[in-house]
Amino acid sequence: MQRMSYFQGIKYRLLSVRIIARAYLWLSAKYYHFSPQIHHDIRHIVESARKSGFRIQSIYKDYVVVANQNLVCRLKVAYPWIFNEVFVLEIYKFHKPLDTNRQYILIDIGANVGYAALYFATQTWCKEVLSFELLPQNIAAMQENLVLNASYIQQKITLYPYGLGKMTDTTGGGGVIMASYFEHRDGISSMIEGFLQNYAPEEKGREILTQCEIRSASQSLKALLESSDTPIIMKIDVEGAEYEIFEDIATHYPEIFERVVKIIGDTHLGFEPFYNIVRPFGFEVAFKQDQENLTCPFELERVKS
Repeated sequence: MQRMSYFQGIKYRLLSVRIIARAYLWLSAKYYHFSPQIHHDIRHIVESARKSGFRIQSIYKDYVVVANQNLVCRLKVAYPWIFNEVFVLEIYKFHKPLDTNRQYILIDIGANVGYAALYFATQTWCKEVLSFELLPQNIAAMQENLVLNASYIQQKITLYPYGLGKMTDTTGGGGVIMASYFEHRDGISSMIEGFLQNYAPEEKGREILTQCEIRSASQSLKALLESSDTPIIMKIDVEGAEYEIFEDIATHYPEIFERVVKIIGDTHLGFEPFYNIVRPFGFEVAFKQDQENLTCPFELERVKS
């Protein structure tokens, strides 16, 4: 009977927490005059956060703040899917084990609002994260996410407020380009014209153009990494620009691949053209999942010669 009482007590406590969370959400909805759709989206966030060990800290009209024992994240109410991918589905959990007795630099190309950078920064093997982001509004949102977190997390992550691309001159100074994005979907933004038609044709005509800074991938990475010998893991999610970026690196800074142990991320216009760029440097497929719209989550591992 004591055992039953103990487990019943746990059950009732968990039920009480869920009731309180629902009541908090209901009161917030009344206070901020949420529409039924926003109310539904927040409930989805609450459920996703709970599944991944997060708790709701506060709810506002346009976003919620969630936290677990290591991290604090600011989530956009209308588009919680990237958070869900990183922390619930764990899309960056390696399929092939990593030697965690070593320390690695994580190069985060296409940082979005910082969820992946925060995820990697909590890993014991991660020495530092170098994040690159193209869109000004994502850069601002990532900065807000970073300052919510403990100093030891912030110190691991360096945000470079520009995108990476191909080298257009010998200085690598880059320039200004136009990129498209959607206010309601911060997971879709690109400087590649053909990406939107392939990935989200239903959104055509609703995109917003904005000026963004871009710099040569090879020159930028060389300036940051050539004085170090720490092994590297590269993560890339840049909505179609991955081919241009890695062609630039392969052409102008190929020696970096001698230090890269893994490349993880997504291709958006076909996997094979991307793989053909890095295959000559000794990378083999540890995981890939071809999808109907040419998107392909993947993990590549460099095989030592």
